[in-house]
Amino acid sequence: MSEIQERHSKVAEIEAALLELNQIFLDLTTLVDGQGELLDDIATHVRFPISPGYLFWCLVRFVH
Repeated sequence: MSEIQERHSKVAEIEAALLELNQIFLDLTTLVDGQGELLDDIATHVRFPISPGYLFWCLVRFVH
């Protein structure tokens, strides 16, 4: 009987480890999705760079 209990315990440990691994993958998916939005935003700014004149105007406005 103890052998069956030991097997059941090991199966429960494996199940818990798989649930934890599943959560890690879900968290990783969330992080990757967030990075994708950031990369899309960077790509937009690279396609439409700020002109030096506008940057200077912003700096002057910030200082005053």
